[in-house]
Amino acid sequence: MLLLVFVPVSSGAHPPLRFEQLASAPLRDQRGATHRFVEQRGAPVVVLVVTARRLRQAKEWEVQLRRAHAELPFVRVGDVPAAPKTTYDKVASRLRGRVPEDVAVLIDVERSWARAFELDTEEVNALVFDRELRLVARVRGPRTTAKVAELSKAITGLSSPDGASAPAGRRTP
Repeated sequence: MLLLVFVPVSSGAHPPLRFEQLASAPLRDQRGATHRFVEQRGAPVVVLVVTARRLRQAKEWEVQLRRAHAELPFVRVGDVPAAPKTTYDKVASRLRGRVPEDVAVLIDVERSWARAFELDTEEVNALVFDRELRLVARVRGPRTTAKVAELSKAITGLSSPDGASAPAGRRTP
């Protein structure tokens, strides 16, 4: 499981990012290790993006989708409201006390993901990417049977030619 945390550092407008820049941008997790989303290439992946206050809602999505797609890697993204004293170090320290050690939490101090996909993170945004990291499905809002079915159908359509699934047991990037 992978969790990204967005920490806005300014309220100024940022230019839109190309996905290639976003995917290869290094982000540090709560333990200081550097990761890049491009490392997920080769297997379909679900990215769940929501404010940090509502991470439990993202977990509900993950639990529901894992019932049908247990092998699928997930990236959990928490958006942290802007605050003058919010820093990577403070967020990382808090996450180290709350997140299991086998879960990498990537901290995005530029809000790159939210900007790149123009996400309103007050509710869960579920993004499904194929093996080449192309966005193939996107839903937003509370988890419903219809929304889970829509994502599940997109995920099922991403099976490889030989029918193999994504690698099992992958919890970090």
